[in-house]
Amino acid sequence: MDTFLHSRDKAYTVHDCLELVRQADMVFQGWDEGMLYNYELPIAHLTPESGLPRSMAALSDIQVWEAAEVLRANISAHFFHVCRVDRDQRAYRIHFDGDEFLNYIPIPRYARVVPGDPLQGGLPMLERPPIPPVAVSARYIPVFQAVDGIRTIAQCLQAQPLTGSAAVAFGRELFSFYWRQGYLLFRLPAVE
Repeated sequence: MDTFLHSRDKAYTVHDCLELVRQADMVFQGWDEGMLYNYELPIAHLTPESGLPRSMAALSDIQVWEAAEVLRANISAHFFHVCRVDRDQRAYRIHFDGDEFLNYIPIPRYARVVPGDPLQGGLPMLERPPIPPVAVSARYIPVFQAVDGIRTIAQCLQAQPLTGSAAVAFGRELFSFYWRQGYLLFRLPAVE
């Protein structure tokens, strides 16, 4: 009860957090646990093909964060990162729009990759206690095994058989999803 109903506590919503950052003349960089503010992992056992996740895919990032907060209804505190407004965005902004992401160095935030049981038809899992494990497509495993905090994404992608634009699309799909879910961090190249 004290967590949610303390008389001196001010409950902050996603909107309130973003407004606080704006009023402090800072720039919002991102959530510490992105999976809480995302719709891609199941919410209330909804499949990605159901109407709600499809509708949320058309929303802006901020609208998705606000909707996920309301749908989950169990975020007791918001943890996020900010920086100065004069800081060069290339030094902190993570995006997967072009091919620049291939120079990011992925840093694992998972404890280990657990192989799936082929007899049971189980998928491999990424473990990040105390967060529940998340399933990983078997085709991603060689790339995850190459992630060591030293190699770039381009170097990690050499562990799988695709080349050219197919490898870039594969890398964009894999690394953007697991970054949004909080299983990867990135070290960005130095800004010149």
